[in-house]
Amino acid sequence: MKKLLLFLFLIPNLAFSEGVIHKIKGEVYVNGSKATKDYELKNGDKIETRDGLVTLLFEDEIYKLRSNTVFILPDNEVKSPSTLIKGAVIAAFKKKGERKMKIHNTATLSIRGTGVYVKNIAGEKKRYCLCYGKSALETDNHLHSANTESKYHEEFIISSTGKIRKFKLNEFEMNHYSLENIELEKVLGNETPFKSYYRNIVAFFQRSPFIVSFFNI
Repeated sequence: MKKLLLFLFLIPNLAFSEGVIHKIKGEVYVNGSKATKDYELKNGDKIETRDGLVTLLFEDEIYKLRSNTVFILPDNEVKSPSTLIKGAVIAAFKKKGERKMKIHNTATLSIRGTGVYVKNIAGEKKRYCLCYGKSALETDNHLHSANTESKYHEEFIISSTGKIRKFKLNEFEMNHYSLENIELEKVLGNETPFKSYYRNIVAFFQRSPFIVSFFNI
């Protein structure tokens, strides 16, 4: 027993690390300290991208944070949520129980084996896209909720009053791509989430160098 404890003490990262920075571009900070690729993450860490971009692997989850995003990983309590304080994130989750993500001062997502995109930027419409899978979205005031199942990108607007509705045509914006969903699932070791030729053809064209470079995906 003493030898085991000594081993764990000498290799603390192996024993207690919960996740890792998978990809990084620009300046990214974890709990106020500048981070690099392979930086090890733990429960409750606060990640700030500022002018950077980062992809995080955390347990059976993967998060891709846009620039000017503040995101907090789940703490060590059972079923504790991750929290998007501000900015935007696209995420994928292994089909292993229910996970939760809080949209700061707005709503809580209940997620199961799902891909999602969430945007929470001051002065802009708050957006949630169920890229595929199943989810439940409930506002903080518990007055509005949406239980949704989608095979291909169903996007919602969350109003300042907390009302949840589908976006209107004039509110459309290109903010995330099927290519990103597919690549995140690959990192998790999952198959493509889009089970049709049409959807995979769309994702293929999104691989063009122009789109990849212009949108930093």
